Amino acid sequence: MEKRLDLAKSLLSPNGFIAISINDIEQSNLKLLCDKVFGQNYFYAQLTWINRTQPTNMGKAMYNIQKDIDYVLVYGRKNPTQFPGFRLYELEEKSYPEKDAKGHSFRLEALAQRKNKGTLKRDSMLFPVLDISPKEGYRWQISFEKYQELKQKNRLIKRGEKIYQKIYPEDEENKSTLMPFWSHMEDVDTSQTGKKELNEILGPAQELETVKPLSLLQTLLFHMTHKNSIVLDFFAGSGTTGHAVMELNKKDCGKRHFIVCTNNEGNIASQICYPRLQKAIMGYKKYGNEEHIDGLGGNLKYFTTDFVTNSKNRTQTKINLSKRCAEMLCVKTGIFNLINNQSTSFKIYENNRRNEFLCIYFDVFGEEEISTFIKAIKNLNGKKNIFVFSLDNTVDESLFEGIKDVVIEPIPQKILDVYKSISKQHIKGIKND
Repeated sequence: MEKRLDLAKSLLSPNGFIAISINDIEQSNLKLLCDKVFGQNYFYAQLTWINRTQPTNMGKAMYNIQKDIDYVLVYGRKNPTQFPGFRLYELEEKSYPEKDAKGHSFRLEALAQRKNKGTLKRDSMLFPVLDISPKEGYRWQISFEKYQELKQKNRLIKRGEKIYQKIYPEDEENKSTLMPFWSHMEDVDTSQTGKKELNEILGPAQELETVKPLSLLQTLLFHMTHKNSIVLDFFAGSGTTGHAVMELNKKDCGKRHFIVCTNNEGNIASQICYPRLQKAIMGYKKYGNEEHIDGLGGNLKYFTTDFVTNSKNRTQTKINLSKRCAEMLCVKTGIFNLINNQSTSFKIYENNRRNEFLCIYFDVFGEEEISTFIKAIKNLNGKKNIFVFSLDNTVDESLFEGIKDVVIEPIPQKILDVYKSISKQHIKGIKND
């Protein structure tokens, strides 16, 4: 698990974060592990949600404490004090019911007070505002200088024994009332709902007992992603994350992309995850009542891979790794449609909508093949992203001289390093068995 978290951390964007679902059996161990990998100072919160509402009524178990809470640990790449903040739901437009002497609309907001003790103690904030002093044991949350500024601008008003600040529309960046992102997520469904949602798509023959509900993932994704985010789920399960991304994109016109990974244990990828996402895209009839659910639209590509055989020849190992990373380059560029199947030395993919191509050359030794590769590229009309195998991480760009609209790079060393790391771990595990 620690190796997976290390890899996940390396994939996070500067403003990225990771949310990990866990039950109370492993929660304490996972928290310590995440503190080690991401750092205690990068811990954002431990979220909770009610994963079940049906108690166990069998035998002695019915007398035990019924465990209905699951947890989501959230860590980020930035210290929480530097993080720009999470997205919040807008409940309603703020109203400005008051009028000043010039007819300008404003609203009133009570001047805030805080307890004046311990680390919050600020005696410099103990002063009367329009002849009203803070209540016993409290202080104002504004400085004396800020008070003077508000008073000079006629922004303070006294009503009874309370002081209010006048807030005009132009004072506020966000003119809506916002719902806080509470650590206990109350408005999400249970695992029973998640199982019901899966059964309605694929039928009741699925053997999964713990399925995350769409509402849980949609809540997390709404708060934690922007509309162009890339969402990675490397414990994909039934595909709820991918489904939730598409649902949220439809609601807020987002353009999020998702990548879901699984080891296909029990054929969960081929028989559950992939078919579910296909049906969510294309539309389906609910199992049981034949209600038609419209498709969410989008594109879905299904890649399979295996571990690379380690070789004593380091050059050959790198070549083998390079050939395995074509799918990763597809994900990197967003170009997936393979248009050449004749050569084992190179692959060319196309994105018709963007009129863009991904061209990957693997064979470091084949001079005849590189000529064929270059000829194939010359016949392409559109932007060409060219990745070339290289032993020293450089590319001779003169080979592509005269070809227009190209971006040329060596196959990224980072991708090769990750594949090689995983390959070593797998081979070591086999030997230990």
